[in-house]
Amino acid sequence: MRERRILITNLQLKTRSGTELYVMDLARSLQSMGHRPIVFAPKTGPLAESLVRQSIPVLDDLREIAVEPDIIHGHHNLETMSAMLRFPNAPGVFVCHDSFAWHDRAPKFPRIYRYIAVDNACYDRLSVRDGIPTSKIDLIQNGVNLEKFQSRGALPKTPRRALLLSNYAGASQYLLINRVCRKMGIQLDAVGSQFGNVLENPEKALVQYDVVFAKGRCAWEALSVGAAVIVCDASGCGEMVTSSEIERMAASNFGRRLLNDPLSTKVLTRELAKYDCQDAAIVSKAVRKRANLSGIAHQLTDLYESVIGEHADAVRDIDQEFVASSDYLQWWAANRARLAKESEKKYRPDRIVKRVISGFRKQAARSFMARRVA
Repeated sequence: MRERRILITNLQLKTRSGTELYVMDLARSLQSMGHRPIVFAPKTGPLAESLVRQSIPVLDDLREIAVEPDIIHGHHNLETMSAMLRFPNAPGVFVCHDSFAWHDRAPKFPRIYRYIAVDNACYDRLSVRDGIPTSKIDLIQNGVNLEKFQSRGALPKTPRRALLLSNYAGASQYLLINRVCRKMGIQLDAVGSQFGNVLENPEKALVQYDVVFAKGRCAWEALSVGAAVIVCDASGCGEMVTSSEIERMAASNFGRRLLNDPLSTKVLTRELAKYDCQDAAIVSKAVRKRANLSGIAHQLTDLYESVIGEHADAVRDIDQEFVASSDYLQWWAANRARLAKESEKKYRPDRIVKRVISGFRKQAARSFMARRVA
């Protein structure tokens, strides 16, 4: 396969959110395969700096990109459309990572030839809510860097340590989970932006825990190292991932669609009772086979080649591109105020968290660091 310049767009590259870490892994994988990834992110920080140190350009201004990419791998509609209009000869693909977020709404544009869903919920969003023809949608799930996230030893027969791993769960969720864990003799730590102690090297920490409460990417990573995982986050609780349910739950990316129960003592007790060290080992083996980042990177590059070939054979309609651009700008102008309010509301801590978070952050961080040292 010939070397390709691949422009990856993202809202930002600074806070270790799911799409930001996806971009980090993708860019490194593409570089290792002999391609030339370039990242455009309007807001940058330490994550961007780490890519730059590996000779992967990260820019916050499209005007600074002096070469035309062979293809645009778009995340988030505003950044994707900005790149598509800046580089009028490049084809693109758009990846939907969230079935709800406004910034993952699929932009309809003639040079975006394929839309990628990372799970069934995102597939439904693209086809049902955003009106993308199913013939243009591919399902390619997230991957795990198995060289970093290596298998731990066998789990104990009875769980001893647990971790709440989330950027959205806060003090109220921790206090409830901790109450249940303590009754079962399990020590609980908490990590995430709400606790002020985001993990920079999760592969080193996850191997210390028998049970992990997480969803999405965090769940994939915890499962890959061999922990038992209960799909869980601020918005609700799902089930323990078991060998009998792995296919169904993986198809939903261990994400929001599985959070069907309220976070409660009853639900948490029920799911923790499913802990089975031997079954967890079977699940981990299945996840490592299914979610190998290397294989997923090859799926993406095969799709890039298909799109580049389709674009080369296509008869370009400039008028259609102008109309699609106008439609997008009208949608953005009509909705930007509402969308900003929704985004602010979504990430605002609840009142319980506001009352206790200031003191709890320091307590949780001290507890986690002390146990890591031990």
